[in-house]
Amino acid sequence: MAPHPLALQRCPRPLQRHPIPVQALSTVPLPIGPKCLFLCLPQRSPLTPILPPPTNLGHTPSADRGRTVSIAFAPPREYNHAKRENRREHIGAMAKIRVLLADDHTILRQGLRKILEADPSFEVVGEAGDGREAVKKAEALKPDVVVMDISMPIMNGIEATRQIAKSLPKTKILVLTVHENDQLAMEILNAGATGYLLKDAAGEELIAAIRAVHRGDSYLSPSIAKRVIAQYLDFARGKASPEEKFSDLTAREREILQLIAEGYSNKEIAQMLYISEKTVKTHRENIMRKLDLHSVAELVRYAIRRGIIQG
Repeated sequence: MAPHPLALQRCPRPLQRHPIPVQALSTVPLPIGPKCLFLCLPQRSPLTPILPPPTNLGHTPSADRGRTVSIAFAPPREYNHAKRENRREHIGAMAKIRVLLADDHTILRQGLRKILEADPSFEVVGEAGDGREAVKKAEALKPDVVVMDISMPIMNGIEATRQIAKSLPKTKILVLTVHENDQLAMEILNAGATGYLLKDAAGEELIAAIRAVHRGDSYLSPSIAKRVIAQYLDFARGKASPEEKFSDLTAREREILQLIAEGYSNKEIAQMLYISEKTVKTHRENIMRKLDLHSVAELVRYAIRRGIIQG
């Protein structure tokens, strides 16, 4: 039976001197109808039955005899208020999505920060200007979501994504890039990203994409989703692309490939990676052999085509 329409009223304190035990409520026949009997539990009970007070206790309509009343119980007002406050504080503390921005353009990072900070459900915990810095800050800050560019100096977004996904499996990675390239999208999704968004998207789409990857879904820009699915189906049918030779490279070889394409010498690369020049030369030869490239110029063109560096 539904509670009485006036059941939101509090029990008046004076009537609490007429308690009826809870155990008896399910068996005691009580008159209901236009006139309802108001019941109260003992003062010590944390729950108070809520029914409208009677205007005439002697009125007992014959049609209602033998029926029992359903009683709605509610905690005291102070308890409800404290519970609401605790819930509000809990939601406020848990709702924010912690975001790390990784892009080599400062002005773009600042714009992204303003878009996200305008929404109270987001907190930008840090920024990174290259892939290596993104990996270090992700490991230190442990964000919920990393918004990652692909073409960044020192270490590109693909390799940074691979390292973050390996060390921080709970952190989600959303790629934000200018590259409308299905092969590149497949590569970085295989590296561990769960979203791929083009930079011509609106701010609302960026927010929707971050929320999607944060809750465990995947997100692809509509313009590239169909091509990525077609690429995946071709792969599943055994129609592998020659471009997949890139996946044969080790993490160190991919890192050195980018640095060579960016114009660094063997000596400079050795100093940056704390390895010997001979080791750099060996990696360089292995890269050329695995990719079937025969000059630095071909290697640079390959890196541009794959979006490892910008042309």
